[in-house]
Amino acid sequence: MKTPVVLIGASPWSGQWRRRQHLGSHLARLRPVFHLDPPWPATEILRRTRPWRERASVRVDPSGVRIVPGPIGLPGERFLPETQRLNGALYRRWLPGALARLEREHGVRRPILVCCHPLMHPLGPVRARAAQVVYDVIDDYAARTPFRRLRPLLRERTLALARSSDLVLATSAALEEALAMAGSRVERLPHGVDPALFHPDAWKATRFARWKEDARPQAVYHGTLDHKIDLVLLEDLLRAGVTLLLAGETAWPGWTFTRLQAIAARPGAGAVHWFGLLEPREAAALVACADVGILPYVSFAGEEGASILKHLEFLATGLPVVASDTEPCRRCESVRLAANRADFVAAVLAAARNSGPDAESERERRLRIAAAHSWSARAMRLDGWLVA
Repeated sequence: MKTPVVLIGASPWSGQWRRRQHLGSHLARLRPVFHLDPPWPATEILRRTRPWRERASVRVDPSGVRIVPGPIGLPGERFLPETQRLNGALYRRWLPGALARLEREHGVRRPILVCCHPLMHPLGPVRARAAQVVYDVIDDYAARTPFRRLRPLLRERTLALARSSDLVLATSAALEEALAMAGSRVERLPHGVDPALFHPDAWKATRFARWKEDARPQAVYHGTLDHKIDLVLLEDLLRAGVTLLLAGETAWPGWTFTRLQAIAARPGAGAVHWFGLLEPREAAALVACADVGILPYVSFAGEEGASILKHLEFLATGLPVVASDTEPCRRCESVRLAANRADFVAAVLAAARNSGPDAESERERRLRIAAAHSWSARAMRLDGWLVA
């Protein structure tokens, strides 16, 4: 049997599906994979949203990944810097015992440790327990965080983790270049897409099928709704009669949706629907029933190294994609870049109504691009870099 992989989770496996879950679920087809969930709020016990027995036991995801529940954490909002810092410390303190539990109960000795967030890795204390340490660098967290007081710690731990890792994975050329001097070995492993989930017919026989009958132009975005999203741009789309289909985790304050709904209530405006956190198959169904995928981002610090995952998922369902003219979006294939808000709205309306002679050939081109970036191929490539 191949050496097991232990994923050190910065967010719960059952949360917003990101690179870690997609890559881990495909890697589980090639070798055993465990995911160590991060701290979870103590208030969940009072809410009784999940039985304690379920939280205390290792469960198996349908993909084959084994999920290990994390320690009890702070009840605060997980996006706040104090919560991130203290929960990171709790997790680092808990991790050696979790690895000992995996060895005792599941026979996992000297696994491959894969970390994607510098706050969650204890560095030295578990180095001797690992056959290989891999740092999957998804973002420049130190530059991207809106909390200045968290930046020095993130920068220090990012470099320390890169130096102590046997293998550093970079999603972009900028990250690869930035960590080439710190990491002992840096390899490029871009994002991918799962065509078995995201495909043009993913909406059929799902609760989202009725959205295909809506004659109004529909734009979809699924992912974390936070400070990187251009809220004013969403408001402009609503005023132009575009229906917004939004899904995913949110760091927005409550008044944000109230504001969008107030605009949607005006005559001639589009509707706004937020579906919250969706499982991957449901997220694919929602995307497939829309007319156009949108990447409505503002420019932000650290965007030079950022990579966008969801544009490939849009392409895999055949959707045209309209994006803000930002550095990460410029590196996306087959997207329509909009220089300003008016251009963005016009591009969304044109893409949603495009039924010209080239529409089908453009759709096939998007599907071919997505097929060339499968998570399955990414996982096989990573498996070849890991110890046997």
